[in-house]
Parts: sequence; C-alpha cells; structure tokens
Amino acid sequence: MAIPKAKFIGLSSADPDAYGLPRNVGIKLNDKDVSRAKELLKYRWFQKKHWQEEIKRMLSIGLKYELDALANKDFRYLTKTYLPESSKRKIGWISAASRRYGAVYLCCS
Repeated sequence: MAIPKAKFIGLSSADPDAYGLPRNVGIKLNDKDVSRAKELLKYRWFQKKHWQEEIKRMLSIGLKYELDALANKDFRYLTKTYLPESSKRKIGWISAASRRYGAVYLCCS
C-alpha cells in the first residue's frame, strides 16, 4: 500500500460496549449490509480469526456504528478523546490488514 503508516480509525463491533454507547445510536443492518458481511466472511483476506470474529459480532448484534455515534458522549469527544487515543492504540490485526488491503476508515500519521 502506498501509505505504510495508515491506521484503522473506525469503530469496531466491540467499541460500543467499550465506550458505553447506547444501542439507539447504532444503525440497524439492512439486508444489503448482512449480505455484504456474509460475503466478506468468505474472502481470503478476511479469513484471519480476528476479522471473522469482528464480522460475526457485527452480524450477531445487528447494528453498525459510525464515528459520529461518539457525539452521543459529547460533541467534542471524537476529536478531543477518541481520535487521539485511537491513533496511539496498536491494533495489530487491523493495522496489518489496513496496510495490506486498504481499509475503508484510514488515518495517516
């Protein structure tokens, strides 16, 4: 990938619990989301245990969370707390996949 220091900054399916986000700020998965997630489970580059767990957890919860859901905590939470913390956080399995395959949510340091 052309951006070797790219980092995943999106919310994982475990983050709503970790950040105390209520279910009502999640977005219900629609049929297309469910179909796409099931398709991703079959892709070679998503066969790693962590990606399988991530996608299956999202399907079992039935919700997806966008970064703007963090505004539920405080309108400045995303820029003052989450992004600075997540840029320091090392999530090896996400970072490695992001560098190799390119994640949707990337931030360059």
